Amino acid sequence: MHNAPQKNALAPLWVEVVLAVAGIVCGIAIAVVWLFLKPAVVVEHMPAPAQQGFGQVYYVKGSRDKARGAPWVQKRQALLVAAPGTITLNEDELNAWFASSARTRQIRRKGAPAGADDDAPLTIGLVDFHIERGTLQVAAPVTVRIFSLRTDIIVQARGTFARQTGVNEAADEANLVMFSPEKIYAGSLPLHRIPGARAFLLRQIFANETLPGAGVAAWRKIESVTISGKDLRITLSSGL
Repeated sequence: MHNAPQKNALAPLWVEVVLAVAGIVCGIAIAVVWLFLKPAVVVEHMPAPAQQGFGQVYYVKGSRDKARGAPWVQKRQALLVAAPGTITLNEDELNAWFASSARTRQIRRKGAPAGADDDAPLTIGLVDFHIERGTLQVAAPVTVRIFSLRTDIIVQARGTFARQTGVNEAADEANLVMFSPEKIYAGSLPLHRIPGARAFLLRQIFANETLPGAGVAAWRKIESVTISGKDLRITLSSGL
């Protein structure tokens, strides 16, 4: 009989705790959605750290100069041959390479029903490369559809290369030199702070860039990938 008033007194405390937790969860959810929908600021060059706005995310579109990008075909062939040495790629060549792959996929899909991707929850656009300050930026426009709602954002990852397990299932084997992003953003949402989000998003971006058998064999011979100035330097070993 004496414990009943005490239990009644504790009831409001539990209600307050539940409401407080619910408030925190709702606040976090609102912040995540707001950052996701907040677009990155498009600039020609990445501002110096001292000039960047607090919490602001920037996006620099890669160069697509046709003359500078033209040698990508010969360099792709050199990568497939995988003779020992160093192959240098600039961002124009990388962008031309991926643009060509995108055109090939589009031609192959001409027989698909019109609007086949209109209902897809996630649609990845043309991958874009930019090299600056010793970092490779890999970005792509992404369309997200949830029921009748649609939003377009830029997803971008910035980092270097390291020897690790590949993110692409076709090259998902140990001891390969792969792109290793330090930061990855969806809109202004820092996905690199969310466990598992980084690997998932990279798989989505590179899902259509599978390597043929010869390409995987050549990739095994890559000893290192470094960034020098505005170039990506790929060093191949003999593979012995």
